[in-house]
Amino acid sequence: PMAAPPHIGVLYPDIRPPYQDVFLDIIEGIEDITKDSVKIYDIKKEFDEKALRHSLEEAHIDVVIALGRRGLKAARRLPSVIDVVAGAVFLKPDKKGNVGTGISLNPDPELLFGRLKQLAPQVRRVSVVYNPVHSGWIVERAVAAAQKHALSLNALKAENLKQAAALYRDLTKSADSSQAFWLLQDSSTL
Repeated sequence: PMAAPPHIGVLYPDIRPPYQDVFLDIIEGIEDITKDSVKIYDIKKEFDEKALRHSLEEAHIDVVIALGRRGLKAARRLPSVIDVVAGAVFLKPDKKGNVGTGISLNPDPELLFGRLKQLAPQVRRVSVVYNPVHSGWIVERAVAAAQKHALSLNALKAENLKQAAALYRDLTKSADSSQAFWLLQDSSTL
């Protein structure tokens, strides 16, 4: 006998249009691919964790697709027996959480630097200000990518916005067309 397909729940942030339309398009794509209806849960800014768990249990949800930061935040509070796939969010490797897999909005440094060389072949040095706690993992990946594309990676650590601002100020003083800045999606440094 064939195994029954998993019951899928999609958690997405309850936000205003037009941003919400992006999530609704993703959900429509999920429904098209699975050829099965999925249960949709819009997650409000202040959501009832117990009520969400109860709804998921009642619907016999086996897998949750967590979209956006708010969807991911809600999914991380779920029991570990529910598999979680994350998407439409900036992800970093997390061995502790229940998020087994995901599609991150973080650009792959390999692709990023390759595109940079196409657009601006004169660039020889890329500077990035980063917080090791939040972005150390992607900067580690960027080291090999920079070498592959004959770029010098100038990675500068900052623990907060004040430190980052001082580093950006110093970097811009000596900037020329052979240099590029890589701005990470991290509110602690940008």
